[in-house]
Amino acid sequence: MRVVVDEGIGGTSPLWQQFQAWLGSRDAEVVWLSEAYPAMPDVEILAKLLTSDTILLTRDGVLHNRVLSQGLRSFTSNPQGQLTHKPLSLKGKWATPLPPSVLKTIQASYQHDPHPIALALSAGLPPHTLKAYRTKRRRIRSYFGSQANMARAAWTVGARLHQGHLLCGYALRIESLHGVKGLRASEAYGLDPALPPDPAQCLVHALLDVFHLHLESLRHEFFVIPTDAYELARQMVDPAGPEPSCAIHRVLRALLQALPHKAVSPCSKGWFHEQMQRKLAQLTASPGHEIVRLEVRDVVRRLGDRGAPEVQSASRQWASRLL
Repeated sequence: MRVVVDEGIGGTSPLWQQFQAWLGSRDAEVVWLSEAYPAMPDVEILAKLLTSDTILLTRDGVLHNRVLSQGLRSFTSNPQGQLTHKPLSLKGKWATPLPPSVLKTIQASYQHDPHPIALALSAGLPPHTLKAYRTKRRRIRSYFGSQANMARAAWTVGARLHQGHLLCGYALRIESLHGVKGLRASEAYGLDPALPPDPAQCLVHALLDVFHLHLESLRHEFFVIPTDAYELARQMVDPAGPEPSCAIHRVLRALLQALPHKAVSPCSKGWFHEQMQRKLAQLTASPGHEIVRLEVRDVVRRLGDRGAPEVQSASRQWASRLL
């Protein structure tokens, strides 16, 4: 018998101790995923590790139910904290089919190597902000099975004047390669009350979340509604263009140049255009908790006013490893 122990379960955890009591004197080969295959997605666990001779031990009720639905064995904790090998009552959340595995061979590690820009942006952020990004990253990866099944990221970028400042918004949709429909993965709206309007603000707002969500290796297409923001982005995409004199424009150029696969297009009509314009109009008429405070000066400080070229150089070195 082989026992696959999911991440988050340690040798001293109550669930492992309960399972050991159930196992008794029977011999078993134990595979700790945190050591053998760090950050392995659920779809890869199901496709490559579990057989009729294998038992999964997990805290994840959804994964537990999926394993049982395939006629395989799994143990987890029930709501009373007891060890169980029966399905949990999860109101059908687990019934949504997983996408197929697109990786032909098992990987030694599935951990993401953070981009230098992502590290610079996340340093010192409040714990609740970091947790929110981790949750969103897990939700996206879980939907697609793994990042290897993500085909393209399409961003609708909009902006609207509000009380002398620029209200910025984006909506992100990610398309898959196989097995699942596209996902409206994220949307966000923000305003920097300390700065006058600049067309770069709405673009930087969207680009920051490319790196916070660890999606920089995907193919990105930005559909930009404000004409001045589109023209600025088109200039910044050109690697041979002159170095901008404005700090936020230098940061914008560094962020765009860090993406190995990107395109910028105008957005003047269509469903996504109308939806973004309607949302921005709603928020300017009745601002609410959806509008977050942007800290553009902090972004410039983190990436470096004069340091943007250095960040850009590190990003080019990182991107060259993907090509």
